[in-house]
Amino acid sequence: SLGMKDLAEMLRTADEVLEASGTPGATGTEFPRCVEGLGDLKHLRVGYRCAAVKGFFTVDPSGYIRGCNHSRVRIAHHTEWEKASSHPRWRSFALGTFPLPESCRGCGRRLNCDAGCPEVHQAGWKEVMET
Repeated sequence: SLGMKDLAEMLRTADEVLEASGTPGATGTEFPRCVEGLGDLKHLRVGYRCAAVKGFFTVDPSGYIRGCNHSRVRIAHHTEWEKASSHPRWRSFALGTFPLPESCRGCGRRLNCDAGCPEVHQAGWKEVMET
């Protein structure tokens, strides 16, 4: 996986490509605010807050609602969509109560940063943050 410096370099490269092509862009996944150099990007918009279930959700090929395209958790079948809002995973996205990586706990930016993608947290974001 990429470390913090590699993530920053990747985003700067994307910003340069967008500048050269004369188009704006955006990341499809949130990044933690502590990735160095994000404030210097002029053509690439970087998200810091997870919009899953608050701004969108996904339906997988089997017809199951998931919080986002990164999530493996099936929340409810689309025919039972009214059950989704009571599912613990849906509620953790909606309320922002998903667990944070150890390295992000106690950070003063919590009100405007979700420490990256919550689903990546489950898959080992801590390892990324430490490299």
